[in-house]
Amino acid sequence: MFRLRSFSVGAYDNNVYLLSDDKSGEALLIDPADEAPRIIQELDGLRLSHILVTHWHPDHVQALEAVREKTGAQFACHPLDEPRMPLSADQRLQDGQRLSFGDYELVALHTPGHTPGQVAVYVPQERMVFTGDSIFNG
Repeated sequence: MFRLRSFSVGAYDNNVYLLSDDKSGEALLIDPADEAPRIIQELDGLRLSHILVTHWHPDHVQALEAVREKTGAQFACHPLDEPRMPLSADQRLQDGQRLSFGDYELVALHTPGHTPGQVAVYVPQERMVFTGDSIFNG
């Protein structure tokens, strides 16, 4: 079963998304904005395979290094935003690239505008898309 946990962190009240597959216990994290200890706590026994960052802005990556160090998860972002990231990517996302966690698959969609390497993350099985800062509330 697919699970989505979302919670806000940090001074900018940024959203962090934790997607998981109950069957495998595998998870994927989108935008480790801040508060690494809280993000680690939210994993609650899940095995984090990937950390995806939608774009390089500091309010989306403040916990990246600590979460990656603690979990050993692969860090993925678009190559146009990688030079501004706090660490080098393990995977450089291209438009249409697919990633898997558990029984689920994600598709990276290059959506430049907010930053040159902005990506959205589409989960076809759940008909969900995570847009980073491409779309703002209101």
